Amino acid sequence: MPRSLENFNLGKVLGEGTFGKVFLAEYKDTKQLCAIKTLKKERIIAKNDIKSVFKEKRILQKVTSAEHPFLVSLYATFQSENHLFFVMEYLPGGDLCHLLEHQGAFEESKAMFYTACIVLGLEELHRNNIVHRDLKLENLMVDVHGYLKIVDFGLSKDGNVCYNCKAYKGIVGVDLDDIYIYIYLCMCSMYASS
Repeated sequence: MPRSLENFNLGKVLGEGTFGKVFLAEYKDTKQLCAIKTLKKERIIAKNDIKSVFKEKRILQKVTSAEHPFLVSLYATFQSENHLFFVMEYLPGGDLCHLLEHQGAFEESKAMFYTACIVLGLEELHRNNIVHRDLKLENLMVDVHGYLKIVDFGLSKDGNVCYNCKAYKGIVGVDLDDIYIYIYLCMCSMYASS
């Protein structure tokens, strides 16, 4: 992937966050669709969050090198005078929150499938000493083949992770607790539709 915004056609805004926006984009040479996360340098500096952005990049690179089917891939990073850019895999199926709002409760087989995707993705993260720390419906997205992928590693922690230690913004090892909540939610959705 190229290292300049000029090599892409930017499309609609897919999402917005504290530091910037995520755009649908097309790589001009191959017509491949991707998602470009734009981060405003000014906001990152103002919030003294430079280390966090570099940590997110490092974690995304580590996740991508694992080539795991349930974790989003990072294709490239580059910068302009005012922005940082993360070029990532485009996940056209949307997030799990959106799916639940529009489709209603999942059938048992779909709930079990999505739960398995989450568990396998978390296992890979934990095997690589990464804790996500922001697992929520909006950070679980569906790819073109219908598989669920874990995204947004902005609050993640890597390295020598202790699952019982207190850390910045709460408990480091919340992923294990969160998965039980999502299994419960999926099961509730399943039984509500019965």
